[in-house]
Amino acid sequence: ECVRFPWSGGMHPWLDAFAKTETHIIGIESKRYEPYRARKASHFSNAYWRPVWGDAMSPFETMRDQLANGAIKFERLDAFQLIKHALGLLTEGRRQGKSAALVYLYAEPEAWPNKKPVSVEAKETHALEVQRFSDQVSGAEVDFRFCTYKELLSALRDTRDPTLSSHADEIAQAFRL
Repeated sequence: ECVRFPWSGGMHPWLDAFAKTETHIIGIESKRYEPYRARKASHFSNAYWRPVWGDAMSPFETMRDQLANGAIKFERLDAFQLIKHALGLLTEGRRQGKSAALVYLYAEPEAWPNKKPVSVEAKETHALEVQRFSDQVSGAEVDFRFCTYKELLSALRDTRDPTLSSHADEIAQAFRL
């Protein structure tokens, strides 16, 4: 689902999944192996400094500024992408008159498809960075939440709904989670 910024032209964020309720829009960014691969350099275009976000997004704007000037760095987490998604969700939520949330859902795979183990250190670094990002953007108009696939599948099984439990088992088996 594409969530558009309050301007035309340029690249607008695409979320992996998008849900709507009567009161909320929820964007989901999902990661499996990406956090454990070498990352490409990211940046923000000048458009991200336009004064269109309002005071309630200052935690994300502060993070944007710190990433841009190098005051904060993430080795495993693509914080640039998450900020862009949050700003797109803000615009879409306002357009629809709903609150917005961004959910970061990620796997912690034991091994790569070639069976080579994924580094425990890489997974720990990523998890710490996700928590640090969450702490720093807390209180913004767009709510940021995160969980692992393991936590999500466990919650589905805990519902004791046979369909959800079966679906969780199928996902775990298909993706070796």
